[in-house]
Amino acid sequence: LCITVNIEYFDAVVEKLLSFLQSKPNKKRIFKWLIPAIVVIVLLIVALVIFIRPTEQKSNLSEKDTPLSDVYIKQLTNEGLAALDNGDYLTALQRLRVAAEQGEAVAEENLGYMYSYGLGVELSHEKALEFYKSAMQHGDLVAIQNIGYAYENGWGVEQSYEKAAEYYKLAIEKGNTNAATYLGYLYEEGLGVEKSLEKAMEYY
Repeated sequence: LCITVNIEYFDAVVEKLLSFLQSKPNKKRIFKWLIPAIVVIVLLIVALVIFIRPTEQKSNLSEKDTPLSDVYIKQLTNEGLAALDNGDYLTALQRLRVAAEQGEAVAEENLGYMYSYGLGVELSHEKALEFYKSAMQHGDLVAIQNIGYAYENGWGVEQSYEKAAEYYKLAIEKGNTNAATYLGYLYEEGLGVEKSLEKAMEYY
């Protein structure tokens, strides 16, 4: 409303100013209308900066921060997994990273796998563990097993069979039956748990 009023007033001032100029007014009459016109122009510019610029900034921010659709994230993940299976590690890394940035657990877990074995990236058990932990927080069951494996072998963490057993048990409780084989081995060898061939066979 404030901008509309200023524009209407500005048009009226300009119209009168042009009328005076066409009638060859003296300097006093010119300044009488020129100064208000300048003031109105300045006020109009200030109003435009105040009201329009924040709107543009908000629009740009919303575009930048708009999350990717679930369908597109899933597509990127599947493309990344296919590339990983085919040995195209560059494509896999590109696709999985974008999906992982959106919190896609499967993408995070597979990025951790790539860092664990240096597939297309510099081998780093520490970075692998970071991805595994993030994937676990987002509900990936394989990541829980992989964290247990990291503790079993001392990859990126202090080696601990006890911790390994805890994560294997957690993975099993969550529904990852593959972790049972790893836990069975610990029971068979008595690593981090009391040795028990009976329990080992149960998990095998």
